Amino acid sequence: MFALVAAGALVVAVTSAVIAADPNGATGHGAEVSAVARAVHTTQGNAHGKAVSAIASAHGKEVSAAARERAAANKAAGKANGAAHASGKSNGIGHGDGKSSSAPGPNAASEPGRIKAGGSGD
Repeated sequence: MFALVAAGALVVAVTSAVIAADPNGATGHGAEVSAVARAVHTTQGNAHGKAVSAIASAHGKEVSAAARERAAANKAAGKANGAAHASGKSNGIGHGDGKSSSAPGPNAASEPGRIKAGGSGD
């Protein structure tokens, strides 16, 4: 907004100077008008560029802050999960769920040293 006001003031000032310098009014002022138009265009372009840059910078900061918050939350959750597993293993049983590790698994032989039926040795 400031850029537009400044550009408008610049146009009025330069136009007034050109008219005041030429006693015949508006004759022979094409170069001055062109210079003013270029100055206005440059001022508006610079203001737009600065506005876009400020918006992008603010957005980047928001995205970065959100990413830092997510990383901190994930780190805290990982530490809590690790602590829960560590406390379960510290009971001397060997499993975080409290089950004994000496229980036979589903593929264990029914008798020690004996091969289950259906094996390749039949």
